[in-house]
Amino acid sequence: MLHPPGLIIIVRWLALVVLFLDGTLVAFILCRRAARNRFYRLQDAAQVRFSKVAAKYLTGTLPLRDTITSLHLDGRADQEAAEKVLLAAIDTKTRDAITQLLFAIGFVKQWSQTAFALSKESFSLI
Repeated sequence: MLHPPGLIIIVRWLALVVLFLDGTLVAFILCRRAARNRFYRLQDAAQVRFSKVAAKYLTGTLPLRDTITSLHLDGRADQEAAEKVLLAAIDTKTRDAITQLLFAIGFVKQWSQTAFALSKESFSLI
């Protein structure tokens, strides 16, 4: 059975469109995986860096102000790494020191804003 030439052209165009969409989705997935890999590499490096700073702070060799300035929380990976390191280091002896550091860095304010869905303006009034 012969197909009309118009139908063959339409099928070819549809096949090309499907291939283009598949290629676009694969490219998006690969870019996302690369970005996530980079994020976790940065986070792992920051955890190593912050664990040294946290250890110095908890032994008392590094004051609170110097600890805050040496953390350099530039991006989300750094913030999450610092949060993990500090929360993992909490025990009965270090609870007060880590709590002071979490308040000073601003994590507690950020957590309360998230927990209570407060805007920055309403939080400053409290």
